[in-house]
Amino acid sequence: MRVVEVNILNSKYRLKTDVPEKDFNEIITILNKRIDELKKTAGTLSNNKLKILVAICLAEEIYSGAKKIDSLIQKISLMENS
Repeated sequence: MRVVEVNILNSKYRLKTDVPEKDFNEIITILNKRIDELKKTAGTLSNNKLKILVAICLAEEIYSGAKKIDSLIQKISLMENS
């Protein structure tokens, strides 16, 4: 486990992570990209509201992705049992 420092909307965070550095940097890049996209479309929001909105959007994507995976697993299971 290592400690990394990230800067998100002018706030610094020290985080402990086991995620490989390349993957972690890609995750932070995605996060910052989503923040920039929301800044353009959501109008004037505080940094805290932007962070919360991005968290909700990413959580929704994870939830939707998990549902799709479950659906595919069920389809594969039905195909295997046919």
